[in-house]
This record gives sequence, C-alpha cells and structure tokens, in this order.
Amino acid sequence: MLFSEVIGHANLKANMIRNAKSGAIPHAQLFLGLSGSGALPLALAYAQYLHCENPTDKDACGQCAACNKSRQLIHPDTHFTFPFIPNPDVKKKSDEKPVSADWMGHWRKFLESHAYPDVYDWMDAMAVENKQLNITSAECAEIIKHSNLKSFESKYKVFIIWMPEYLDKEGNKLLKLLEEPPADTIFLLVAEDEKSILATILSRTQLTRIPPLAEGDIAEALLKQGVPANQANQVARLSEGNYRLAQDLLHTNDFGFEQLLIDWWGIILQNRKGDFVAFADQFSKLGREKQKYLIIGAISLLRQALMLQQMRQPSALWNEQEQAVCTALAQRLQLKQFERIVSLLTKLHGYVERNGNTKLLGLNACIHIARIING
Repeated sequence: MLFSEVIGHANLKANMIRNAKSGAIPHAQLFLGLSGSGALPLALAYAQYLHCENPTDKDACGQCAACNKSRQLIHPDTHFTFPFIPNPDVKKKSDEKPVSADWMGHWRKFLESHAYPDVYDWMDAMAVENKQLNITSAECAEIIKHSNLKSFESKYKVFIIWMPEYLDKEGNKLLKLLEEPPADTIFLLVAEDEKSILATILSRTQLTRIPPLAEGDIAEALLKQGVPANQANQVARLSEGNYRLAQDLLHTNDFGFEQLLIDWWGIILQNRKGDFVAFADQFSKLGREKQKYLIIGAISLLRQALMLQQMRQPSALWNEQEQAVCTALAQRLQLKQFERIVSLLTKLHGYVERNGNTKLLGLNACIHIARIING
C-alpha cells in the first residue's frame, strides 16, 4: 500500500518518511488507533516504503519489484502476525503447533477487501463465529525464529503484529527481542485498546497515537469513489473518524434511514409505549449493519442536540424533521441524561455487533431511553 492510498494523517506520513530517509527508525513502534482510523494501512504503507528500491520524498515508487510484492502482501521480508484459531483446513503433524502462517492465504484475500478492518471482520472472514482468538506461544517462537534469519531482499525485516491485545503472557517471550532486535529489524505493532496490551510490551515500544480521521478527509475519500456530495458529507459526519464504518454506512443507506430515525425518536419522546414492540420488530428485521447504522445515527443526533443546547446553533447538516428532534432533545435533557442515553446506545451497538437478540435489544432500548427522558 502506498502512503497516497492511506486516507489523511499527512503529518504522521511525513514523520515516517523523514525517519526512514534519515535512518532513525524506532525498532519497535506501536500504532495505536481506534477501528477505522487507519493504523493498519499506515503500517502497510510504512513497510512498503522501507522495502522500496526507489523511494521518493513523499512515497514509495509503486513500480519496483519490491513495491509489487508489498502490494500483493508477498514480500519475503514483511512478516505478519495476527490473532487466529487453528485452521481446520491445514493438516499438522502431531508436534506442530498452529501459527499465523496457516491463515496467510485468507489474510491476503481479507486485506484485499478490508483495507480498514477490525477483529470482527477478521472473525467473519475465518468463519470462526464466537471462538476465542489468540496469538500463541508457538507464534511468538515463529517471530523469534524469523527475526534471527537474514533478510532475503530488503535492507529491513519488518514484522507487523496486528492486534497485540491478543498476546497473553506468551507475549513476554518477545520482550528481549523488542528491546534489542537484530540490526535493521523493525517491529510495527498495530492495536486498538491500550489497556488490553501487556504492560511489558507497552514499555518496550515507541507509541504513535493514530487519531480518528478528519471528517473532511473521509468525505474527500468518498467523493473519489463517486459518492454524491450530500451522501459523502452525511456518511463522513456519522462515521466520526472511522473509515471502516463509513464504508458500512454506504452499503446501508437504502432503507429509509432518516425517516426510521425520526420515527424512533418520535415514539420515545412521546412515550408511545404501544409502539415500542412494533419498532423492535422492525429493528430486528433490518440486518446487523443497518441496525448499527441506525444506532450511530441516533448517537450522532444526540450529540448535535447537545451542541444545540450548549452553543445555540442548529446544525446545517440535518433536515427540518431532524432539527425538530434535536430541538426537543435539547429542551428536555440535562447533561447527565445525554450521557446515560449515549452510554446505553453504545452498549446496544456492541450487543448488535456480537449478534445479540435484536428484537429484545430494540425493545429494551426503547423502554430505558424513554424512562431516562420521561422519568
């Protein structure tokens, strides 16, 4: 992946290129960013730049043999580690343990269609449902083994460890390697949740925080895909810096979202308990991605209502009906009520992500939000 293909983050890209050009490359870096922020694309682009035979001051050349191999995720000096379960299609000898390499074919195909993935996308791609993923002791041993080999073609060996949150105590096997790796060996750890990473790993890496993408950068990327300007701006706003979510929203924008959102808030604000069940039934039939889209829209509208309350300025991005809902919420809610409802909706989003019973979840959300608003 080229830096030019990574959305936004101009300053981060410039710093990476500057380090590479000067040779002052930290040997163990942690790219920490929420889902959809672009942490993994940045790591992929950085690895390609380090391997490129003719790098410029702005990007890898994109034409050399090394760039072609990096684009196909087959460069022999880029090594991938990611959470996994044993691959049922790979036969192992009794003394052989499962490792990430058993899934490499799936991984390459996965990244071709998921440039900004999260771990649930990867679970779907592996068809592992709710099985527990892990980065195992055997995988750590593989990393150590490959780190001690000479590079094949490039000056650098680059290890991209995606989701080190899945390293349990086994991760301690990597501590000495992260602290004192062989010459020209670069570790790029890509994570979402700092609190779930071993403290011993954190202390041995240089932290680079990847912020959420700017709304304008997401809108620009969507416009380049041919998305109409109005839709691109709306999706960029709702995605809140998450490009993966923006892509999901594009594919769920054909189910009367705006009217359903208005109807949902209408029955809650008017406390029409008799309509809660009907809404829950409608909600359960939408499908997971559309349900998530609706929840995100509800949270976004709440935040706009809070801004209206605090700043007295309506958002130009909402239509007349949505502005009316924002005004009603702003007039009726106190800050603690806003916080409680956003927390409830965030939990609802997580339950939907994990395939909870959406009819019950929808009904429960209506009841509890109405209680928060109406007492």
